[in-house]
Parts: sequence; C-alpha cells; structure tokens
Amino acid sequence: YISIIKKMNKTITIIIGILALILIAHFSALTIKSVESNPDEIEPGETASISVKLENNENIDLEDISVSLDLNNLPFSSSNSEELIDIDEDDDEKVELEIKADKNANSGVYKIPVNIKYEKNNQKLERTSYASIIVNSKPILDVIVDNNLILKNSKNTIELRIINKGLSDV
Repeated sequence: YISIIKKMNKTITIIIGILALILIAHFSALTIKSVESNPDEIEPGETASISVKLENNENIDLEDISVSLDLNNLPFSSSNSEELIDIDEDDDEKVELEIKADKNANSGVYKIPVNIKYEKNNQKLERTSYASIIVNSKPILDVIVDNNLILKNSKNTIELRIINKGLSDV
C-alpha cells in the first residue's frame, strides 16, 4: 500500500513539473524588459514619451506584436497610442509612444496600463505592464490688497486676497 502511494506521489510530482515547464515555455516567449516614461514628471498640457522594451526569447520570429496604451479614464491623450512591431528570434525591440497630459489634469501619480498582444502557435496571448507618470505643476500665488481706506488713530481692516494662478491646487 505504501509503495503504491509513493509511486502515485512520484507520478503526480512529475506531471506537475511537466505542466510547470509547459506553462513557463508558453508564457516566456515575449518578455517585457522595461517600461519607462521620459520625463517621469510633466505639467498639465505637456508631453512625455512611454518607452517599452520587449525581448523575444523564442527560436522563432514574432510578428504583429501590438503595444498599446490604455488611456481610458486617465487625463491623457495620444496621437500614437498603439504600435505594431515584429521581433526576430532571440532579439529585442524598443517601442516609443507619446502621451500628452490634459490641460486640466490634476496633480498626482498616474499608472498607465501598457498592453502587449501577440500570437504564438495560433494562440492569442496578452500581457499588461504599467508606466507611472507624475503630473505636477507649481502653484503661482498672487496677493491682492483690496482698496481699503486706512485712517490714522482708528481701528482699520485690511482685506487681502490670495489667488492661485497656477494649475495645481495649494
């Protein structure tokens, strides 16, 4: 009875190992080496470049790889938010995509999904990574003294207004 259980455990271990190798081989064809934004901080209305470096670990060429930015519900726009590339076997490629922060974008850190879609052995595969970009602008403060009448030897009130002419909140 114990020898049967040992043989079953050995068989199950071998099957799990084979499945793990198949999964690793299946998903390691295309590797995302890096995702960067340049510059990593922009003001509303300015542009930045999202750079995605991909590596083909296969012994076959990969064609029609789609690299796209998902800008839905984010304060960015792009004229080229998707690019199609081919990567030769055991090679890497870099994709540059431009984004522009909306003029009314709030200051903060934004994570932009970078979607990579490709086909291997007639099977559609997809990966997602993220590029972080900071939208920030310096506030521009102005102080205005309202026309007040100041009388000598009396209690006076002066009204000051502080106005933010910048795009960021204070």
